[in-house]
Amino acid sequence: MSTHFDQDWLKQHEELKAAFNRRFPDLSCLRCHSDRFSLRRYTDTGYFAIPAPGATPNVAELICESCGFLERHLVHNLLKDDAGRTDG
Repeated sequence: MSTHFDQDWLKQHEELKAAFNRRFPDLSCLRCHSDRFSLRRYTDTGYFAIPAPGATPNVAELICESCGFLERHLVHNLLKDDAGRTDG
C-alpha cells in the first residue's frame, strides 16, 4: 500500500470521528449504553436514494464493542454542519 493512500484514509477516518463527536457528544449504544465503538466506512451499493446529485452513498457504521449493535449513518449527512453545508 502507498503511504499517500494510508494518509488519506487516516484523514477521512479522523474527520468522521470528529463529526460523530461534534454531532453526538454523549453517544452511547442504543442497546447496552456502552460508549465504546469501532468505526468503519464503506460504499453501500444497495442504497438507491442517493442524498444529493452526484453524491456517493458512503456509510459510516458504528459497532458497539460491548454488545455488537450496529448503527449506520450516511456520511454525506453526517458531515453536514448545522446549517446544512457539507464540511470540507
